[in-house]
Amino acid sequence: MYKKLFMVILFCLFLFINIYGQTKPTELIFVSEDKENFPQQLGNSDVYNMTKPGAAVEFLKKLEPLLNIKVVFTRMPWKKCLEDDLKNGKADGAFLASYKKEREEFGVYPMKDGKPDTDKRVTTTTYVFYKLKGSKVDWDGTKVLNLSGSIGAQLGYSIVGDLKTMGYNPVETDDAKIGLKQLAMGRLELFATLDDQGDFIIKNDPSLTGKLEMIAKPIVTKPYYLMLSKQFVEKNPVLANKIWDTIKTLKDKEYNKIVVKYFN
Repeated sequence: MYKKLFMVILFCLFLFINIYGQTKPTELIFVSEDKENFPQQLGNSDVYNMTKPGAAVEFLKKLEPLLNIKVVFTRMPWKKCLEDDLKNGKADGAFLASYKKEREEFGVYPMKDGKPDTDKRVTTTTYVFYKLKGSKVDWDGTKVLNLSGSIGAQLGYSIVGDLKTMGYNPVETDDAKIGLKQLAMGRLELFATLDDQGDFIIKNDPSLTGKLEMIAKPIVTKPYYLMLSKQFVEKNPVLANKIWDTIKTLKDKEYNKIVVKYFN
């Protein structure tokens, strides 16, 4: 009798552990930049205000119930995100990252046929130049015209490398707001940044409003991804692919809905 009772208790305990193990979410750490990048990431802080954190954060939160994961969002300087936390496996993922071959040292992109799979991007954004209103400097889509001063760009952003490839030597600033202020003061002649981010900063800073204008022709348009750490992908290859596949499935029907409310 006692043997049967022991077996029943043991079976119930095994069943409880098995069910609990299946339902408990897997906790993941995603790192991102601590500077505001409207509308993707709001605020300048090492934590997000989850009431309105930004479109990218809200979108990635939607992965949680679908994949039985719990995401912890942490913010820090962008170079540290990639070159320290992601590379060393302190973080499981980093967003938002455009593709650069050298970044493959730090983590893993969703790939297809040896190239980043753009269907599994989180979003697409465009880099543009800003200049002083009335300035004769211009961009024709391939080269800068009438340049007599310096070009600025944000430290750690891929546009810095793009400009260097074009033959320019950009002055790197800690964030886009500093760069646009230097532009307004005449210390720079052009500043390259993301279009939504630049427009948002100018609109919300009275010292910049009316002084700067965007050059309509884009410098470059890029897809942006959630990179995953090599350590995470090696340990969890199935979950890693499910994360990227779910981003692909959700993106078209969910992302634009989220973005719209930030512009409203």
